[in-house]
Amino acid sequence: MKMFRSDVLRELGREMFSAAGCSDEDAATITDHLVDASLAGHDSHGTLRMYEYIGQIADGVFDPRGKPRVVQQRACTAVVDGDGAFGQVGGTFAMNLAIGKAREHGFAGVGLRNSGHIGRVGAYPLMAADQEIGVCQRGPFGTPDSTLWWDRWQVKHQSDCHGRTTPGCGADSC
Repeated sequence: MKMFRSDVLRELGREMFSAAGCSDEDAATITDHLVDASLAGHDSHGTLRMYEYIGQIADGVFDPRGKPRVVQQRACTAVVDGDGAFGQVGGTFAMNLAIGKAREHGFAGVGLRNSGHIGRVGAYPLMAADQEIGVCQRGPFGTPDSTLWWDRWQVKHQSDCHGRTTPGCGADSC
């Protein structure tokens, strides 16, 4: 198997996504998620997706200029519309919003819709854990039927993705 240094992959990915129409910030977010997934051993959600994602921009699956935005909000809850952007961009936006709300109110629930595949789901709980915030998340992510709350029908009938962390258990300590 051919091996590449992560810094080389990060530079290549950022250049590819920028050339395909993504902002420099979004290109970095997408690329960092993909490289970090490969480094975590989750190659199916890693750098092998770069070529696929570039093709999906060309096919109109992703909007490289899509900007996630809050469409509904209360003190400790929100719904984010991904604006057709890459899931890593929408997921990072939604997770940062949830972290801020949890820090302020002690609890947060944020839903994400109209967004592409968010990538390695394990990246998001680590974002919260690095901020000393525990998290429990559920999927499906980014699909029209994404919901904010659990209920028995959904748990029984949908295939759910989960990620959990406890405070103090970030990427460097677990």
